[in-house]
Amino acid sequence: MDSTINEVAEKFTITGNWDEQSKNLKRRFSELTDADLVFEKGEENDLVNRLVAKLNRESNEIKSILRKGHVSLK
Repeated sequence: MDSTINEVAEKFTITGNWDEQSKNLKRRFSELTDADLVFEKGEENDLVNRLVAKLNRESNEIKSILRKGHVSLK
């Protein structure tokens, strides 16, 4: 199956303590601001899109980074 189709079929969700995860992201990527890391449950795609633009990285790479910080696919 095409990976693009897989991505659409699986809903990307963030779980766990987002405050702690966002602090870790700010330590790892000093260019990130609090505004870049604003997150509301169900709005994961907005967060990913902001990080793609700010960090100049691919969506899949951003999701991989986020997964390492207690993010899950549901």
